[in-house]
Amino acid sequence: MTDNQRGMLLMTLAMAGFAVSDAMLKQVAAEMPMGQVLLAFGGGGALLLSLIARAQRQQIWTAEVLHPAVVLRNLAEVAGTFCIVTALALLPLTTATTIMQATPIAYLAAAAVFLREPVGWRRWMAILLGFVGVLVVIQPWNARFDPAAIWAVGGVVALCIRDIATRNLPPQISNLCLSIWAYAALVPLALVLLWLGEPAVTATLQQQIWLGTAVFFGVSAYWCITGALRTGAVGVVTPFRYTRMLFGVAIGLAFFDESLTLPVVIGAAMILTAGLYTVWCETQGQHTLPTGKASG
Repeated sequence: MTDNQRGMLLMTLAMAGFAVSDAMLKQVAAEMPMGQVLLAFGGGGALLLSLIARAQRQQIWTAEVLHPAVVLRNLAEVAGTFCIVTALALLPLTTATTIMQATPIAYLAAAAVFLREPVGWRRWMAILLGFVGVLVVIQPWNARFDPAAIWAVGGVVALCIRDIATRNLPPQISNLCLSIWAYAALVPLALVLLWLGEPAVTATLQQQIWLGTAVFFGVSAYWCITGALRTGAVGVVTPFRYTRMLFGVAIGLAFFDESLTLPVVIGAAMILTAGLYTVWCETQGQHTLPTGKASG
């Protein structure tokens, strides 16, 4: 197996892992207070990654953790996770997953505006197509518009801010350390939500399994996507990010008894086309496509 083939396989496995993690979070967020879900997910992820860091003898706490770009990145990660988990709880998995697939396109637009990345008119047209695709999915002009879709859009915006901050990170801080603190940053928010809102409940064995599965697959997906980006050529493995949409739709149809609506299908096709075109532009050497942290 070549490096590119290994990278494509790892990226596909990562997207499958993120889709499973999303499904588990959706299931448990419908039955437990949001603060408790975030506490278990953030604390569990930070603990598991800390054990891995300890096994690799990597330092968890360094001065770079307090770097402004790291702090901004963690705050954006917290906001994004909160928005996404809320969207997963309130929206069909197929809809939430499709909207979130617009993140790379939105980030490209943000990088052009805030980082002065060169983006030609063809890629601006692709970005516009992707944004229109999101509008087709959520249909804000329709009487059946679900305001919960705003949470998914908020997640996309927050993750764009996260990836913009990633471009200014100190080079000494490792991806593993970044991910530990990104998970750990969810804990204070979770405690505030529990204090202000619904108190924690006693989790059933089934709910504990769901939460544990969400943490395990989320962390495993992180490792796979990191390996994919380090193993294969970025232009080759990046298109496989969009398999997350396929996995999310398949899980929604099979396990949540959801159905695909025509607007979601059309919007998903527009987002997918726009995303793949921007990747194609990179492989043609027109520009370098910015990439953010490997967290889905």
